[in-house]
Amino acid sequence: MANLIFSIMDEHRSKSRYYKESVKGYLQSLMVYLARLSDDDIEEDVGVNDGISAISPAIEYVAKHYKDKITILSLAEACHLSETHFRRLFSQSMNISPGAYINLVRVKEVCKRLHTTEESIGEIAVKCGFVTLSTLNRNFKEIVGVSPLTFRKDNHYYISKLEDENILSYEGWRY
Repeated sequence: MANLIFSIMDEHRSKSRYYKESVKGYLQSLMVYLARLSDDDIEEDVGVNDGISAISPAIEYVAKHYKDKITILSLAEACHLSETHFRRLFSQSMNISPGAYINLVRVKEVCKRLHTTEESIGEIAVKCGFVTLSTLNRNFKEIVGVSPLTFRKDNHYYISKLEDENILSYEGWRY
């Protein structure tokens, strides 16, 4: 599931030829994956698909605008839902809160930049949507398990560790 979501984000960022069609395909794959996760009857599988369909504009919005200030209200509006209904539907469909999802997307981008650039951690924090360095440090450590500085110094070890454990084994994600 994580790979599908991150593939959607990567397609949005790259804007390669036919990226919109690719994103639609990834979203459909994500919907099928989530439907298969359900251990309940077929009627509830349809509910999962409906939930994912309803929140997919928010997932796309986060993929495009992770570096900007994102409010839950703006995500709800993108989905044409009330904020309360959106929060409930997002949490039920993704098994993670919208705020935690935004932080997860941002931390994934921070990991990529720490690994591939020489930018300062402060610059990376701002470029990835974190208002302060302390907010980045707190969220990064909560999700990855180490500070951004430690990750940068020995990122080969932590990248292999994240691939083994998958960054989205983070509490709240189901497989």
